Amino acid sequence: MARVLGRARKEAATLVERAGKAAERQVHQVQEQSRSRLEAAEAALRETAERRKHAALARARQEFRRAIMNAREAAVAEVFAAALQAIEQIDDAGAKRELLIELVTGGVRALRVPAVVVWLNAAEQALARSPEFPREIDGVRLVIGEEPIRTCGGPVVTDHTGRVAFENTFEARLERARDRLRTLVAGMLEFGDGEKTV
Repeated sequence: MARVLGRARKEAATLVERAGKAAERQVHQVQEQSRSRLEAAEAALRETAERRKHAALARARQEFRRAIMNAREAAVAEVFAAALQAIEQIDDAGAKRELLIELVTGGVRALRVPAVVVWLNAAEQALARSPEFPREIDGVRLVIGEEPIRTCGGPVVTDHTGRVAFENTFEARLERARDRLRTLVAGMLEFGDGEKTV
């Protein structure tokens, strides 16, 4: 009987030991699986955070570029307005006449036709019809258009048909200068990361 009990106890101890080892293996396996899942979850969170960070940086850069562009356009508009105001405030009739002759000459040389019609605003029509204003430039006959045009100053020069024209008004000249003004202003405004506007 004692031998049977001893054998039973020994088998029971072996079973307990085996069960304990099996439990340890299961616990270790669960721990490894949990660790892997945790690491995967952390990696996914880091990846999501990185994507969000890049997206936020991209948005910030885009907003900064937009602000720079707006500042550049505002500066160009300010220069444009100041130039027109300065031109309008010229009150010396002789200086105005010389400037107008220069602008008409530019139109005459751009068209290269035997005779041109010069269209002006009402104030400059009076200047152009004065005896001091030339009737020819570079051998090209000038005809002053009857109807005044809406402009701060400067001529629109056309051939006799009106189909070929060169607009040399103050507004047109400043508009042609806008790109140069934008480039000039862009050179003064730099991105924080060292990149310049174009």
